[in-house]
Amino acid sequence: MKSNKRKKEKLLEELGNVCQICGKTFPTEKIALEHIIPKCKGGRNNKENLSVVCQSCNSKKGKNISSTCSLKFLLENKDFFLKLCKYENRNLVFKKELTLKKLQEYEEKLKEDLEFIKSIIKEIEENFNGGNNNER
Repeated sequence: MKSNKRKKEKLLEELGNVCQICGKTFPTEKIALEHIIPKCKGGRNNKENLSVVCQSCNSKKGKNISSTCSLKFLLENKDFFLKLCKYENRNLVFKKELTLKKLQEYEEKLKEDLEFIKSIIKEIEENFNGGNNNER
């Protein structure tokens, strides 16, 4: 079994020093060996599940995959999320139906939250006086 260092060297020979998520070029020491499907989610330590990414993308991705990421992760990493989906798609592990289902669930949750906020705004506008110094 090859060491991770040798696996990384082999991938760098094949892919160059290009982050497979953001597409930017980095010096070798700024590139990390990365599990496309995290080991904690059933990913293996084999060639098909390994890639090279920059330290920033590796840190952002962490243990996330698009079909199971949290709403918090999605909202805090808006630009990165689509890059993650494209990365998974290129590596033939993107789960379109599951990802769409998760996004639609988040969309419904956000619609409910927005309606709640609108109702509070309306209640305050209609039933609260405007005394600036009466915030007790």
